[in-house]
Amino acid sequence: MRILRPLLPLIAAGVAVAGVDQKLVGTWTAGATTIRIEASGRCSVGAEVGKCQTLRGALFYQAPNGTVTTYGWKVAGEELTITGNGINQVFQRGEAPAPPTPATATAPAVAPPGSASRWSDETWGVSFELPAGWKAAMRDGILLLGSDTEPGLMVVRFSPKTDRAALTAGYGQGLQESGVNLMPTARIEEFAAGANRALAGELGGMAQNGSRLTARVVGVPTPFGDAVVFLGVTTPEQYAKLKPRVDALAAGASFAKPKIPPANVTVAGQYYYIFTSTSGGSYSREDSLSLCANGMFRRKGEMSGSGSAGSAVTSNGYAGSWSADGDGQTGTVTLQYRNGSSERLRYQKSGVDIVLNGKKYGRFGDGSCLK
Repeated sequence: MRILRPLLPLIAAGVAVAGVDQKLVGTWTAGATTIRIEASGRCSVGAEVGKCQTLRGALFYQAPNGTVTTYGWKVAGEELTITGNGINQVFQRGEAPAPPTPATATAPAVAPPGSASRWSDETWGVSFELPAGWKAAMRDGILLLGSDTEPGLMVVRFSPKTDRAALTAGYGQGLQESGVNLMPTARIEEFAAGANRALAGELGGMAQNGSRLTARVVGVPTPFGDAVVFLGVTTPEQYAKLKPRVDALAAGASFAKPKIPPANVTVAGQYYYIFTSTSGGSYSREDSLSLCANGMFRRKGEMSGSGSAGSAVTSNGYAGSWSADGDGQTGTVTLQYRNGSSERLRYQKSGVDIVLNGKKYGRFGDGSCLK
């Protein structure tokens, strides 16, 4: 299902039940602050004991008073980087030389509590009520929802320029990628998502680790020519509990005209660059960059060369989120990679094509990124 393809890394990684990523389990220290995270989800920040939960790159910290704050996290070797809510700190694995005291320990800032809250995004034009006890975090242009007490993962994705025919065709293809094999187990059906006519179906199959998965998917076309896809995935045993959650989320959504930044609208597209040389042998470089209208990007590159010593070919691929500033004709494109790094590219439009850091890329797609 091409419309859901960006969600596959979540499923392929075995993220079907909320919990704590094993890479985070242990003791981490930065200066006078020590964080201890247990596999059960119990965690402490200095002298304060709360609960932790992860969903891909999101870390949810629940303080003793019940308030919850969302952070980004990344583990590289023996280092843990925590970002968000005014924090950008690197922790080392292991105990501090001297134990911290409550007076010097620093606990994360927390947000006001609430049994339920409303999530909205003006760039999508989407708004809906979060289920009580569920938390949401945006990562790489995709909204992730998880619960401390209910198993399963819900994912919401905005799909620009998508109609009912595209949703139907995508559903029929199922999901086969990155070790995941899910196929429709029922015919796609009409679904009353509040005042909106939606399409819904069910998928079943295997995750990369061999465990069985069942998914509920509801695609809701908006009045503005786009679509919002709601996906819930879990084990077959827990599916009956998750399905009504997905249906209620889709039925409770409301839509407004998306307020996409003007520069993003002009710059969005799929671009391709190629360079070849035959001086002293042969050399070529290819770079494809998809700046998707939903704020995500995909980039693939390949270099090849040959000469008297032989030949070699190298390739790479990256993904993440992007944004553009400027007036849509000139400015800067910022690529935020999933590993936490970022890159800024100077852009200048050249007709339908674009010049990035002095290299002209030809445009071959409209930014819908469905092909």
